Amino acid sequence: TSADVVIYAEGIFPPPSMASPIAPPDTASVYVELQHSNYARFGNFYDHMNNAIPATGDTFRGPFHVNSTLRTWGSPVFFGKVTSKGGWVKSNWHNPTGNPEFHGGRDSGIDKKRTFDSTDFRSVATSGGLTLKDTTGAGNETDAEFEFKSNGKVKYRYRIFDGSPTWSSYKTTDLTTLAPNGLIYVEKGNVYVKGTVKGKASIVVTQGSSPNPDYGNIYQTDDLKYKTDPVTHTTATDMLGLIAENKIRLQYNDDTRHHDIITQASMYAMNGDIGPDDALVNNDGVLSSWKILGGLIANDVRVTARYHASGPYKGYRFIHTYDERFLTEVPPYFPHSTNYEVVSWYE
Repeated sequence: TSADVVIYAEGIFPPPSMASPIAPPDTASVYVELQHSNYARFGNFYDHMNNAIPATGDTFRGPFHVNSTLRTWGSPVFFGKVTSKGGWVKSNWHNPTGNPEFHGGRDSGIDKKRTFDSTDFRSVATSGGLTLKDTTGAGNETDAEFEFKSNGKVKYRYRIFDGSPTWSSYKTTDLTTLAPNGLIYVEKGNVYVKGTVKGKASIVVTQGSSPNPDYGNIYQTDDLKYKTDPVTHTTATDMLGLIAENKIRLQYNDDTRHHDIITQASMYAMNGDIGPDDALVNNDGVLSSWKILGGLIANDVRVTARYHASGPYKGYRFIHTYDERFLTEVPPYFPHSTNYEVVSWYE
């Protein structure tokens, strides 16, 4: 993406007062490109680690950040750079010999504030995306279902809770026609999504003007993957962002219960966490796999499995692969920081 700010400086080095009478001073030009730090470039990003911690059997790839103290149990493995605000603490209640592996290095004292600008999302969607909301001014809940098709189309429907809520009839249209700029925006409601993505898109759902955890949630109802897998095809361009003001969940249903699940997307949960419904974590003694390609950016970590001393025994194994493309390219209008970082330096 293009840089947001370019700083240019030109001068004489050293200054004339310090220059040698024999050798004339040199001149130099310096160009510094600054850009907002986009959260999609993280494999994992959490403000807190209150509900769960990286544990034995967990493998994390890509940049990993915590806006508090990094806590670990046993011997999780981190392949990307790990940063945190409050350092690192080992919590080895049942495994005193555990030792995490930090293959990409570790640093502390770093604080990164997250943002969620619903006004900006609404403006972008209105000018070239898809907006679904109650247009009566009553502020009723609006739910939406999306099923991505491998041919580049999207099958969708919605309902507005205006006294007797009923689902609209299904519509199927090209993604590029549905949301030309790639942004799908649902105001004050919940989103249900599955399918095979061909193209680039981001889905945003908000909780409305008054905070309410019943709104602003995304539920994945079955596998959600790209038509062309970027792990095996380096030129793949399919890309998805899931952006919820509250939480993101694997929904408990017949398509997820006792099944391995695929999620290929960068997921952003502003006020909540990301993970399976409680009923899937307590999965009748069955241990399935949650195979993620992308990132998880959330307020807190969520439990994906139940553990005993030897590791997980029901719920979901957390199998995470980082989407290397997100280091340089991100899903449409994915949230970014208010601060700038240096992306290139020319002298």
